[in-house]
Amino acid sequence: MSNPVADVARLTIHGREEYLRIVGSGDTAAVLLVPPLFGEANRCRRLLADVMAELAVLGRGSALPDLPGTGESLTPFAAVTLADWRAMVAASAALLHVATGRPAMIASFRGGALLDDAPDPADVAGCWRMTPVEGATVLRELGRAQRMAATSGAPISGPVFAGTALAAGLAGALAAALPDGAARVVRLAGDGKGADERLPGSPMWRRAEPGRDRAMAKAIAQDIDRMAATCANS
Repeated sequence: MSNPVADVARLTIHGREEYLRIVGSGDTAAVLLVPPLFGEANRCRRLLADVMAELAVLGRGSALPDLPGTGESLTPFAAVTLADWRAMVAASAALLHVATGRPAMIASFRGGALLDDAPDPADVAGCWRMTPVEGATVLRELGRAQRMAATSGAPISGPVFAGTALAAGLAGALAAALPDGAARVVRLAGDGKGADERLPGSPMWRRAEPGRDRAMAKAIAQDIDRMAATCANS
């Protein structure tokens, strides 16, 4: 499967330029993918790219933001707040709505579910979540990484990602953040928590390095596309 051509849109978030990667086009509503947070985003980047390619095969455009302070963003990570991330998701959904003339589908992964209720409801056709987690869980994952770093003598002085401390506003807001609003919840087959659908595959976000599972990417894209079609017809 060849990769479809991607484009990049630029958005201004709280006075800084940020980037939104767009793949595919068409007359159907586009899908805004909201990535996992911190290290999980790195481990899932191939999965998300493959999901976008599969959506393009289905004739559905999609977009993936570089959250402020991550990816190609030039915003200093140490200055990032949860409000910055939520504003990026809201602006991305609004852009897709204008570009396609239809409200966007939101598909969030893991900690991305803490951001997907940020857009104006008029910009959103429906919300799909893959294994959503609470903000406290996200911080516990960071704490686990810190404890591993501590074995080499590295100091622990609060939540840290990639050697940079989280801004107090980000850490505190994450601690209290919960997935909000109605959504279709999808989990992997081995996950015992409640779900609307279970898909095959292994949790890419748990792997030590970024991995690839094209079968899971295809199943995810097909489930998102089915929900998008249902929302369009309702």
